[in-house]
Amino acid sequence: FGTPEAYERARQNFGKSAKADWQEKRTKYDVILPKLERVFPAEDIHYGFYETLFDQSHVDAICDFLGIRRQDANLNAKSNASPKTDNPDPQALRGVAEHYRGAYEYCADRFGDAFIRKIWPYAALLD
Repeated sequence: FGTPEAYERARQNFGKSAKADWQEKRTKYDVILPKLERVFPAEDIHYGFYETLFDQSHVDAICDFLGIRRQDANLNAKSNASPKTDNPDPQALRGVAEHYRGAYEYCADRFGDAFIRKIWPYAALLD
């Protein structure tokens, strides 16, 4: 996957791949969270975002939720890190943001607009 050609293919296919069924099942929070909340009581759910996972305060919150002793996270270690390459085409980014508009709006209402815009900067593409 690490060839320049493979990176270019991935960049070109971003818009289509980001809207694929297997992606939607993991990212349509406006669909996922209500289902989760119908099955589990509120006290059994911890909401966390990948974008905030690498912060000691979030690690502490997870430990507290699980009822375990807080752990000092090794936030300097990077496992399976991929090099940053070009961003996808701006038009593709807007298309994906529009496709997931419901999830952006649901999470902004639920967790706060400022917080969502901070962790998901592409939410601004919907303005």
